[in-house]
Amino acid sequence: MLKRFLNDEGGAVTVDWTVMTAAVAGLGLATYGVVSGGIGDLSGDVSAQLSGQSISSRFGGAFSLMTLVDTTFTGGDRGDWVGGRLLDMGGTLGELLALGQNETAELPITFPDGTSTGRISFDLIGGDSGDGELVTISADGTPVLLGTYNVRRVTGEMIFNMPDVPGVTVTTEMISENRNLGGGGWTDAVTRVSIALDDPPSNLILAARSGTNQPVSDEYFGIDNVTVTAE
Repeated sequence: MLKRFLNDEGGAVTVDWTVMTAAVAGLGLATYGVVSGGIGDLSGDVSAQLSGQSISSRFGGAFSLMTLVDTTFTGGDRGDWVGGRLLDMGGTLGELLALGQNETAELPITFPDGTSTGRISFDLIGGDSGDGELVTISADGTPVLLGTYNVRRVTGEMIFNMPDVPGVTVTTEMISENRNLGGGGWTDAVTRVSIALDDPPSNLILAARSGTNQPVSDEYFGIDNVTVTAE
């Protein structure tokens, strides 16, 4: 008899299920009554925060690097540079953008919206018989780098002065000095110039002006290997 009772799978669970369902539903209603006020306040706070939050495209830009300019002047390609003259200086210098007596060359640069840092790099060459003349590098008309080249110095080096311009950081790295690089009778100097611009304008003009006082065949400043990137 006991064994038959234990093995019997028959029976009605409707009454038990109804009671359990009612208990769960009642517990849910009771819980909602307790926490509904807090949930309402929290959802209101979240809604207000999200609706007033602005999303800046610079967040994505901080993780990407975009090359805007990459010019080596090879084959006579001057890119977007205006002014100066493309010359083959021979030797290891080869083709570059040369600036003779009181000449200016300009490069218009367009930075994408949301650019947080614009970086401009190029090789600046002091060539041939320079004797202390000035080259001025400007960004939108503001000088950011002043350099002189004097071949008569013992080292035949370029000497630089960086004006203090807010949001602009300029660094220089000597690549070569007191060496005959162009195949002429004088020594030359090459310096790598790097310019970092915080929050640059959408449109900017990079300019280089030569203060040499002789024809470009005697002395010059040169620009080569230009890169511009946006972050």
